[in-house]
Amino acid sequence: MRIPILIIIGVLNLGRTFFITFSYCSFKSEASFSFFWESLKAYYFEKEANDLIVPTPPQVILGDQVGGLISLVPKAFPEAKLQSCD
Repeated sequence: MRIPILIIIGVLNLGRTFFITFSYCSFKSEASFSFFWESLKAYYFEKEANDLIVPTPPQVILGDQVGGLISLVPKAFPEAKLQSCD
């Protein structure tokens, strides 16, 4: 059984990468990707009253041409550019 994994990393202004989170995705569907993006936004990119710094939302999202991913990136992160990989 092959289960896709979604991996989120960040890139510092010095070009170094750092790990943010990962998640297994049971299906390559819009519903699965929607749950992932909404969870990521709620936990990482939305300000809580006690947070000092809120990270900026992603500017670039790299992924394959899966329909659920392509259709939800503009909804989840309107400012982000989607780049595809082979």
